Amino acid sequence: MSVCLAELGVGQRAARLQGILRHTSGRRIGVSRCFRDVVDAPPPPAARRPPPAARRPPPAARRPTLIALGTVASAETGVARYGEDPLATLVASAPDTAIEVTEDLLHGVLTLPEIERDTLLTTLDRWFAAGGSTAAAARSLFCHRNTVRYRLRRIEELTGLSVTDPRASAQLLMALHAHLR
Repeated sequence: MSVCLAELGVGQRAARLQGILRHTSGRRIGVSRCFRDVVDAPPPPAARRPPPAARRPPPAARRPTLIALGTVASAETGVARYGEDPLATLVASAPDTAIEVTEDLLHGVLTLPEIERDTLLTTLDRWFAAGGSTAAAARSLFCHRNTVRYRLRRIEELTGLSVTDPRASAQLLMALHAHLR
């Protein structure tokens, strides 16, 4: 893992830095909140290897960076800023808990054969990305909207959670975020 410090002039924002970093291909990059004092920055790599008994928690600026990095799906590349996606930030800040909750919520789906499981989870992901539009999800999946409806009903049967209930839908979205990351 590499650590980079960037000085942002007055009026510049982390979003601008994020835009510049997007041109870095093939990497997952996390950007922390801005901080005023370099003391809050992570130590250099050589200083980061104390003996196990002397290990300390990460510096204040490093933890948000690692959480931001955790919001980028492990199979993808990209630049994520801490807090940019609040749901992904929450999931990445407590990954062990998120995985446990996900395994409980999606148990019925996760125990399916890989092809069926991946088809259902991809459908759910595309449906959320389409803002709950069955027709838009179907277009992105190259299938009929009734196929999307069938798959969503199957997810509801396997999880006991309705995609049309806001609370249940939020739980499914959180579980999907955790599963993908």
